Amino acid sequence: MPSSWKPPDYGEPDDTAGADVLAAYREVRREVIAVQSGALHRLYENHRISDTTLRQLQRDLDLKETGLGGT
Repeated sequence: MPSSWKPPDYGEPDDTAGADVLAAYREVRREVIAVQSGALHRLYENHRISDTTLRQLQRDLDLKETGLGGT
């Protein structure tokens, strides 16, 4: 490499970029959880899973959503 070569300067990291990525992840994850919840309810309505199974799995989804934090 010639001695005049310098790596590109990307500037200082932007903390808001990380926050934006986290917010987008949370939004997508909440959407996935909503789809999973809907699927559970359809399984229950079609008598494919019991009330107990629905409640247990819905509780797991609720805990996952709560764990996402933020808004």
